[in-house]
Amino acid sequence: MAAAVLLVAPGRAQPEPPAPPPLLQVEPGQGIGPFRLQLGLQGLLALLGRAEAERAVVDMEEATWGCTVRATGRVVRFTWRAKGLWLTADADTGSVRVLAGFGPSGPFLTDRGVRLGDPLEKVQRRYGGGAQRVDCQLPRGVRATILRYRELGVQFVAFHGPTPYAGRVFELGVFRPGLF
Repeated sequence: MAAAVLLVAPGRAQPEPPAPPPLLQVEPGQGIGPFRLQLGLQGLLALLGRAEAERAVVDMEEATWGCTVRATGRVVRFTWRAKGLWLTADADTGSVRVLAGFGPSGPFLTDRGVRLGDPLEKVQRRYGGGAQRVDCQLPRGVRATILRYRELGVQFVAFHGPTPYAGRVFELGVFRPGLF
């Protein structure tokens, strides 16, 4: 069996792999990295960039029809896909409700070491059993589980069913403690 050998010419450096994105610390009840809840809607939009945001108005009663806990009112949702961030605010008052990181992975790290892509069981081990659990039936046989730690101001969402990331954290969000 022949062994493959990689030869590098003297004086020629190997290209450096791309640097991973810097970690964004998720602080329950406070914010994600430099994106602080206390900035309010206009401050967050200015910092994140209004031009790159997708905007949608969502009727919460309609959006939570298949959930074990229902919501009312309307929110405006801004999504920055390239940054893996979204936020919702009350559509009438502009009060920020949730700021969240999303995706199968990303630079987000909570105060207790939970990241996107971690199993939902890790959340329960790190944060304990005091979460409000909301289960939602979504289209195409997909279900969502939200673990909301109301007193801390942090929530985690995992999807179940025919999805490649079943049972893993796909969204982690912060809100003002006691808001929900």
